Amino acid sequence: MSLQRIYTLLEQKLMGWLDALVISLPNAIAAIVVIIIFFILAKLARRATQRVLDRFSRNANMVHILGGIAQITVMGIGLFVALGVLKLDRAVSSLLAGAGILGLALGFAFRDVASNYLSGIILAFQKPFVVGDIVEIRGHFGSITRIGLGAADLRTPQGQVVVIPNGEVYRQPLKNFSRTGIRRIDLPVMLPFECDLQKATSVMKAALETLQLRKPETEFSVLLDEAGEYGMKAIARYWIDYPGQQGYFDAKHEGLIAMHGALRRVGIKVAVPVRKVDLSATLF
Repeated sequence: MSLQRIYTLLEQKLMGWLDALVISLPNAIAAIVVIIIFFILAKLARRATQRVLDRFSRNANMVHILGGIAQITVMGIGLFVALGVLKLDRAVSSLLAGAGILGLALGFAFRDVASNYLSGIILAFQKPFVVGDIVEIRGHFGSITRIGLGAADLRTPQGQVVVIPNGEVYRQPLKNFSRTGIRRIDLPVMLPFECDLQKATSVMKAALETLQLRKPETEFSVLLDEAGEYGMKAIARYWIDYPGQQGYFDAKHEGLIAMHGALRRVGIKVAVPVRKVDLSATLF
């Protein structure tokens, strides 16, 4: 092949590309305009999403992430619209198919992670607890120190931190001791069988009236519950304001001190386990 022939072919090819570029130039400009418009809309969508979520959730991390998801979603839509303007329908179909297959694969691989994050979003709107609440989740008792999008941190009274995935929080029953702001204390006291039970319960109930930590104008009682092996079980019940677990311990301490002191002053001793061993019988 001569050099003249090669030059002619190259010239024809370049001219063909130039003609195609000129023909597609309006579409390319339109696609660029579409990208710019959707870029601006994506930023606006992020701000609007964060502004709306700020009214319903105090979880700044979740608000930030959901705002980013809204921005990425709008940008993705803009990308597909721009490809459609460029008449790259096959590319759009390929991207959609690839995104579907990738999403399916990631869904199977990270289904537990996705479940935790989705549960975190739902919990952020439902607000079953906030930071500082005393809760019990799956047998773990303590105060909530952090609420993340994937997990919540619970600090036990002993000082350990338990990280509980939000999926478990959402699926399991949850006790919130701080939601109502009050809590009832149940104190069992064993009374000896030989004592005057009517007098003992009256004395204990009078002692409850003097408690400083008992919530005023709430019901309180001392009632016999059952007969045990070494005495009669009575339960004292009264309500307190519940600012935290330390206040609960203080109120229990005050109640026990008051009732035991009142019983001691009238000569009634709290029943304790006693084992009698009969050595009178001979072994031979």
